[in-house]
Amino acid sequence: MIPTAIFLVNYLPRLYKYYLRQQLIQTIVKNCLILIIDPAGNYIIQYLLDFKDSNITLNIINQVINNIFFIANINMHII
Repeated sequence: MIPTAIFLVNYLPRLYKYYLRQQLIQTIVKNCLILIIDPAGNYIIQYLLDFKDSNITLNIINQVINNIFFIANINMHII
């Protein structure tokens, strides 16, 4: 999944159809707990945060906040 996600994120700026772009972003955000503990996946989440879109950021925070201690125990350099 990670190589596919990286490809999709690199393709994301070229998606002219708003619906497809939003659908891809939503899928990535829904899977952010899996992605955040992988170095390549973490890159994808950082890329989305660089959009500086408050909705995307809030959705990622809501996914991560309840699992912050679990994530910290798996990979200390993430936090």
